[in-house]
Amino acid sequence: MRIKNVTIKNFRALRELSIEFSNMTVIIGENDCGKTSVMLSLEVFFDGKKLTDRADYFKKDTSTPIVIEVAFHKFGDKFDDYGLTASDTVVVRRTFEFNQKPVTEIQVGGDWQRVRSRFDDLLPDFVLVPAGRNLDSQGKMTTTSLFGQLFRPLIRSVVDGEGAQAASDLREKIRFGVAKRVTDLQDALREQLNNSELELKHDIEIDPLKGVDIPIEMSDERVDRIPIENRGAGVQNSFILALFRTYAKYETTDFVFAIEEPENNLHPRAQREMRWAMQDFSRKSQVICTTHSPVFLDLGRLEDNIVLRRKDDGATETSCFVLEDPNELRELVGIKVSDALLSGGGNCTLIVEGDTELYAYPHLFKSIGINPRSLGISIISVGGPSVKNMLMHARILKAYNLPCIIVVDKNKLDEAQKVEAHKIPNVKMVHALKKGNFEEYLPLELMLEVLNELCGGEEISKFDIDLEKPVENQLCQLVHDKYIGSRFEHLKVQLGQEVGRLMVERGIKPEDEIIEILNKTKEIATA
Repeated sequence: MRIKNVTIKNFRALRELSIEFSNMTVIIGENDCGKTSVMLSLEVFFDGKKLTDRADYFKKDTSTPIVIEVAFHKFGDKFDDYGLTASDTVVVRRTFEFNQKPVTEIQVGGDWQRVRSRFDDLLPDFVLVPAGRNLDSQGKMTTTSLFGQLFRPLIRSVVDGEGAQAASDLREKIRFGVAKRVTDLQDALREQLNNSELELKHDIEIDPLKGVDIPIEMSDERVDRIPIENRGAGVQNSFILALFRTYAKYETTDFVFAIEEPENNLHPRAQREMRWAMQDFSRKSQVICTTHSPVFLDLGRLEDNIVLRRKDDGATETSCFVLEDPNELRELVGIKVSDALLSGGGNCTLIVEGDTELYAYPHLFKSIGINPRSLGISIISVGGPSVKNMLMHARILKAYNLPCIIVVDKNKLDEAQKVEAHKIPNVKMVHALKKGNFEEYLPLELMLEVLNELCGGEEISKFDIDLEKPVENQLCQLVHDKYIGSRFEHLKVQLGQEVGRLMVERGIKPEDEIIEILNKTKEIATA
């Protein structure tokens, strides 16, 4: 059983939002754009309890109920009693009036019907692991913890199955079952951490009055028998995923695993292992995650990504991957989707050539009173003067229906005109800088001040510069000549960052041509 679509109204940051889900859905977007609200709305839906916190309502308006509709498919014969077959899509709606028990309805033949008793038993299991997670809550034998969900059904089935059998026999059967599941946990963890030396050691304490306790320790080539809760945050994070994978193996295929920022505290290599493990897990059960990780995006499918963006009125909107021309996909090979989708907000993207622009533009926006982050403006550098790469990034953004502006150097004017000739609908403007390279638009005195500070002395002066010639080429040669071992290309990040910062500090406005680009970007973002 899988979630096909969710529509959310009036919940937290979400005034009204609809999302299509796949087996492995990856939700991305700026901080505070509604990713956590989406995850919590699912938890609220499956929990089915009344809401008593005004903060759960959009802008705390409790006069308007929260409505969450979830469409399910691949559910077999679960809804036969409602006259629905496996070829149908089942839509379940829960309406949450403030501090009232929610009303649950199911759509049958276009009409809404109140559900019958024990309806929740028909829904898949749902567990959310929040971004602020630890093994204190998830690694203990409680009814709501991951650990408890893995081992308690085993213990319950043994006790129910054996009835009044001798306590010693019950203990032995429980010990055997626990050992098998710990071994499976160990195998999953070895795979995720790519470490065949890792071992999980466990004890089991069975008390008829207090219940069952299963402390687990981890050993590897460096340490021996360290309690799992005392290992690093990255290892704990991977252990949580291993719990989910093992739970899904034993208990059910009707399982929705939702996790916020699974890359937290993981080395990039471990992030890759985690991403592949989650992809494998999604073949059997459904996975939903939020992420800021380029690794997670670049290893996944474009169509699995959902982009959230916050509009000027505070509401959240979604963009999903839609490619009208399949031939475009071949052209996009080699372009990292994370570069296009993790650069900031989705209301308008400024596509530029290099690092100087990438790090200077946020300050240039600020210097004329525009906050790009709050407006959902993002900036992408394609890493060089390649109009073709700019076009590829624009096409990725087009597939998610995200508007953009392309800014190129003067010597790329002919190529820029070819880009305009493509008439890509999401490219709202292509601008060729009239003076040449972007560095020509930064105050020369500030660039020299920053370069001399970065390189360790006042070696370059304004008298070394011929203003009749391209400034960037001269700076490149001067840095090479006067600062042995320094390269201008390696300084562009700091140059853009520091010159932009100094312009804001000293109240220096950009040139009119740059201001025109900045205002056009704002206009598109707030449209």
